[in-house]
Amino acid sequence: MKAAPAVARRFPYHKSMPGKSLLTTDKTTGGKTQ
Repeated sequence: MKAAPAVARRFPYHKSMPGKSLLTTDKTTGGKTQ
């Protein structure tokens, strides 16, 4: 789970893949993408 926030910061999925964002953002910002 430590890689989740790191990957999100390095690879903004919420801008490229909305589907992956749900998984990454859910742990990083608690699903703030939705």
